[in-house]
Amino acid sequence: MYSFSHLTLQEFLTARYIAQSSERIENLVTQHLHDERWREVFILVAGSLDSADVLISLMEKEAKKCLNPKLIRLLNWANQSTLNSESDYKPAAKRIAALARKLQEVKIFKPQINFKRLIANLQDLQSEIPPEDALKNIRIAFIERITQLWWETLQIDPDWLTLTEAESTALNDYLKAHQLIFECKKAAVRISRRTWEALEERMFLVEPDRID
Repeated sequence: MYSFSHLTLQEFLTARYIAQSSERIENLVTQHLHDERWREVFILVAGSLDSADVLISLMEKEAKKCLNPKLIRLLNWANQSTLNSESDYKPAAKRIAALARKLQEVKIFKPQINFKRLIANLQDLQSEIPPEDALKNIRIAFIERITQLWWETLQIDPDWLTLTEAESTALNDYLKAHQLIFECKKAAVRISRRTWEALEERMFLVEPDRID
C-alpha cells in the first residue's frame, strides 16, 4: 500500500484527477465546498481547467444553500443600504462592507439615510441619560431606545442581527465560500468575462425566490 507523505503532492494529484470529469467537479463542490481541508484542491482544480466557468458557477450555487430567509433579508438590506451610494467601490464590495458595518471607513450608505438627523436625535437623548444610581431596568430601557434609533435610521430589522449559532455558522460558510471563489478566479487559466461580471454583480445579493 502506498501513501503520500507530502500533502501538496496529494492535493495536486487529486485536483488533476477531479478536473478530468465534470461529474467529479460537481461532487467536489457539493461535498467539500465548506471543508477547509479541501481549499487548496479547489484552487488547483481551477488552475487545471481550460475554463473555470462551470466550477465558479457551481460554487456560487452551492454557497446559496447556506442562506435561510433571515440571512437573505440581511444580505438584501446590505444592498438596499448601499444602492446608489457615493463610493466608487463595486456593489459587491459595498454590500460586504455594509455587512461588516464599517460605517466610519467608507461612504457605503446611500444618501437617503439621514445621519445628520440621527446625530441630532442622539444629542437630544443626552439630556435624558439616566444617572449612575438609576435602576438597572431604567438604564437598559435607555440603551434600547438608542439601539432602536440606530435600527430605524439604517432601516435594519433587529431580528436580522440576532442570529442563532447555526445561522452564524451558515453565514460564515457563505462568506468563506465567496472568498474561495475569488481565490479560484485568481488561479484560473480562464474565466469568461461575461460569467465573472454577472457573478460579481449578484454577489452577496440573493432574491428570496431564486435560492435554488
